[in-house]
Amino acid sequence: SFTVTVLEKQDEPELEYIEISQSSSYKTAYEVGEEFDTTGIIVFAYYSNGESIDVTQSVAYSGFNSQSAGDYKITITYEGHEAEFMINVAESPVVHEEYLEISGDFKSEYLVGEEFDKTGLIVILHDVNGETIDVTNECSFEGFNSEQAGRVFVIVTYRELSTEIPLYIGEVPSITPEQ
Repeated sequence: SFTVTVLEKQDEPELEYIEISQSSSYKTAYEVGEEFDTTGIIVFAYYSNGESIDVTQSVAYSGFNSQSAGDYKITITYEGHEAEFMINVAESPVVHEEYLEISGDFKSEYLVGEEFDKTGLIVILHDVNGETIDVTNECSFEGFNSEQAGRVFVIVTYRELSTEIPLYIGEVPSITPEQ
């Protein structure tokens, strides 16, 4: 003889909803032509028994379009449940033009007869990629003339680019003997 014990079937917890974790830090701003980036997106599934499980590796994404600028709704799907977030796709920025920027702590006021002094002067090239490069030592400096008082402009040239630095030439103070 044997005894049969019938156990009640435990109800499987039901998936109630999925949600993007509040601690997620993910990309929502794209440029036209960029690929979708899921880095940082963390998705949890919440069940009827109170459990939550990280299901990030098992979700599907839809709605991404970077072919044209605009706002798009990204839908994340897991076992028939969805979570959504918005992204923005912007036009690619205009190609940068190269230009020179003058900076640094340099002498801008001279007395008649003084020589040009570029100590502290920094010439920065802003290139087409938006990069900045110190090109001070590769520049030529022309046009400085301290023979007479007034405003003068030094022309700074790097390759085919140039810019001007306004400088001021002041009179040498005259020394009068004390009476």
